[in-house]
Amino acid sequence: MSSLRSRLSRPVVLVAIALTVVLVAVVAVAVLATRGDPGDGQRSTAPLPQEPGELLEATPVAEGAPEGSRAWRILYTTSDREGTTIEATAGVYAPADTSLTDLPVVAWGHGTSGFARACSPSLQPDPMAAGSMYVADEVIDRGWVLVSPDFPGVGDDGDQPYLIGEGAGRALLDAAQAARDLDDLDTAPETVVWGFSQGGHAALWAGGLQPAYAPDAELAGVAALAPATFLKETFDRLPAQDRIFAAYTMASYDAAYDDVRWSDYATEEGESFGREVAAECLPDPQAYSELATEVMSFQDGALFDQYFASGAMGKRLAENEPELPVEAPLLMAQGATDTVVLPERQAEFATRACARGQVLEYVTVEGRDHLGLVLEDSPLFPDLFAWTEARFGGTPGPAECVRRTAGRG
Repeated sequence: MSSLRSRLSRPVVLVAIALTVVLVAVVAVAVLATRGDPGDGQRSTAPLPQEPGELLEATPVAEGAPEGSRAWRILYTTSDREGTTIEATAGVYAPADTSLTDLPVVAWGHGTSGFARACSPSLQPDPMAAGSMYVADEVIDRGWVLVSPDFPGVGDDGDQPYLIGEGAGRALLDAAQAARDLDDLDTAPETVVWGFSQGGHAALWAGGLQPAYAPDAELAGVAALAPATFLKETFDRLPAQDRIFAAYTMASYDAAYDDVRWSDYATEEGESFGREVAAECLPDPQAYSELATEVMSFQDGALFDQYFASGAMGKRLAENEPELPVEAPLLMAQGATDTVVLPERQAEFATRACARGQVLEYVTVEGRDHLGLVLEDSPLFPDLFAWTEARFGGTPGPAECVRRTAGRG
């Protein structure tokens, strides 16, 4: 079987769901960790600080930055699901006007861009598109700072916690904290977390982890857009063209958990092909379409011959379901025609959360599929920007669950 890399003309970065996994590079207190310039990919040996949320390096960048912004690629500390301090990278984008002060922070959990280190959105020519962030210009125009972590293992050494809640959620909180230490950047203490698909899953975990993990962080709100939920059933009913996500998830969990083995869920040929798929990036919709075509050409997309809901994989997926209570105001948004994250199941997830006592606002966006939910012209964004403005302004969220529709008519 010829390599996918020989058949695809370029890497591929995702435009859809939010799935994940990993156990990232481990560094003990007395051990030296590799560290270097986050802008050139070079690593050097230096002691790694043991506190998460510390800024290690910052490199100004120009390519791919939103109009009217100044930008950096940063290296910072976070911690993995076992509490080990590790490195991660992020893109930081702020208004170009350096006289502006007290700028609130939006931490963006990007959509799936791939599992490999080279798939980092901050390393792509267009990091905004690679991370499914299509309204960055408006974020900057409003005087906000946009912090977009690559998630550990993407853009740095180690495996990515793709749909592994603790590692990804911590990375979002720590990136926002580290960005506040940049020179010539005066930020307000408030942060609102947004996340889409894979990043929506991470956003829910960030909101749930914050009170215990980062109690000093002023988390003003969490917005999860088409987040990956009901993980055990999601992968077992994905359409063939979307089983790319299943390959990323298996690669992540196989690397992170000793009891999850790719060979338990696929034939030898399926595992070999699946690992090739997992090595590819998704920097734009066209790249996704090309890789999806390749996946469907392999036994009609049958990469796996066992259900993910079974055995060790099912157990680990259940552990990473984003069900922690979120104390900050919470908004969930879902496209009504999404075929990756099903609208009826997402609505059920919200119903169950409300029954557990979680207060949230649930927005159904008519006429939008998975990626369409976050495209620049989405009817979601007037609602989301107004909601975020209210959070930064100190307006409390509702006292009970609220449902509404955007884009009707």
